[in-house]
Amino acid sequence: MMWPQATVGLLLVVVAIGCGLGVRYAYEKPPGVSDEQRQRDESECREPATVTVAGSYGSSHQIFDQGRFNRCMADRGYAVRRIETGPPPSARPSPARY
Repeated sequence: MMWPQATVGLLLVVVAIGCGLGVRYAYEKPPGVSDEQRQRDESECREPATVTVAGSYGSSHQIFDQGRFNRCMADRGYAVRRIETGPPPSARPSPARY
């Protein structure tokens, strides 16, 4: 009986870590594409990127396939740019000036 609770707890920890050190994507629209069209394209790409997967004990849940979403947006002419969202790289101290 403790396995489902432990699994959910571990999953929450992994998600929390992933959110803190994740990756975002920017979709640069081609010339002539309005914000409304970009929103429609994102909405239409979000649907096939949301995939239902089998869970334990006959359950299922949905996951978002970022790669599938990125390919869909790229197929529509958008430039997909990866943006690192982790902590900033440690800054080296600048050399002392006398």
